Amino acid sequence: MKKLLCSILGGILAFSGMKALAMPYFTGYTGILADFTAKAKENSDALINIDPVMESQAFFAGQLDFSGKVLVRGEFYLRTGDLLKDSIFVDSGEYNADFRIEEFSGTWVNARPSSTHFLSLFMGSFEPIGSDVFLRRYFSIQPQTSLFTRSWRGINGASMYNVYGAGISYVLRFDRPHAAGLNVYFNQLENDDGMFTNVLTADGRYACVFPNFTLDVSAGVGIPMETTDDSGSNVIAVVRTINLHAGLSMLAGNRYTSSFFMQAGFGSLILNPSAQVSTTGKKYNAINFEDLYILLEPRIGFRQFQLNVALFNIPGESMRNMIYLSSMYDSGTSNVLGLNISAVTDMLYLKNTNFTFGIHTTAAIRNPLEGFSGDIKFSEYMAQSLQDILLNRTDINITPFVSVPVFGGMLSSSMSIRIMQFASEWQRAIKLSVGFKTQI
Repeated sequence: MKKLLCSILGGILAFSGMKALAMPYFTGYTGILADFTAKAKENSDALINIDPVMESQAFFAGQLDFSGKVLVRGEFYLRTGDLLKDSIFVDSGEYNADFRIEEFSGTWVNARPSSTHFLSLFMGSFEPIGSDVFLRRYFSIQPQTSLFTRSWRGINGASMYNVYGAGISYVLRFDRPHAAGLNVYFNQLENDDGMFTNVLTADGRYACVFPNFTLDVSAGVGIPMETTDDSGSNVIAVVRTINLHAGLSMLAGNRYTSSFFMQAGFGSLILNPSAQVSTTGKKYNAINFEDLYILLEPRIGFRQFQLNVALFNIPGESMRNMIYLSSMYDSGTSNVLGLNISAVTDMLYLKNTNFTFGIHTTAAIRNPLEGFSGDIKFSEYMAQSLQDILLNRTDINITPFVSVPVFGGMLSSSMSIRIMQFASEWQRAIKLSVGFKTQI
């Protein structure tokens, strides 16, 4: 796998060198976000003090455009732990940040009178479904994803399921508002035994953009290739399972009027003819509810503001990257089921500065089907689990937010208040986020 990644990296660098003599045009985007929370700490006098916590994340995304023929893109993400732990001025010798290559790619563009061809070599998370980066790149539209699923992971933002690997992509965009593509890439999958297996994956994609309708659909298959057979002997490849995944984003209407936004998909449907349940408890040959991504959001436009109502079921790996859901995530969260109501207006002014203000109200249940099986009726499960759901697995969050243009960029801040946690641990029930994004 390492040799493959090095080969892809070398190919991208060689690919970008094809137009090295031309003067490239550079565009970039960067941002930083700081999250402030607190926790209780007992001192020597048995008194409870407030211990502040500050975590941060940052990204940088850049593009080199060589005369519109070759595009080289890089996107990088950095996330830190608590920067105030012990002291920010003390060198403990430990690493306090995680670095991730979100995307590194080279694209060759061949424009024809009736179509345009895009051939790319890539590493990382390349145009994932659930993000609107595919539509923005090939159709030059404005962002249309939900404000509720907003992320600080960079240009891509949050996606329906994790797609990370190295491979090749081909996209054909017609003069009409249609595009079709195919991605073939390698990545690695952790199996039930905690070992990593090489996976060959192929994804097909179709998208279209009309004045009052936008659609982005992707579906694919992953083939894990193990190198030992049932007797433990080394072999070239053994295929025991096939992983299916698919996703859909749709906007009926447009972002300036009332509309309906929908996302649906699943990250893993494992087909295994010889087994029904994995060692981790997930079902084979069926879509597990915790892997199902659903977002249904009517957007109602009023004269002074917009009202959004979102019904959602979001897997844990997706929600951990979302600003307004990450506070509900912990290592034991497989998915959340809930409702979000938000009101937002961009018609406010402070002197000559136009700014955006809104508020999210979110009610969600973590692991809603935990302990449920087909052996009992759903009504019996609810009767037995209702108290646990209400007291231990339900979150109600109120999050006002504001965005103001400053210094050529956008300054955003929000304050999330976890109502259900306020009585037991109010110090951690409030989370303040302050971030800044700008184009460079």
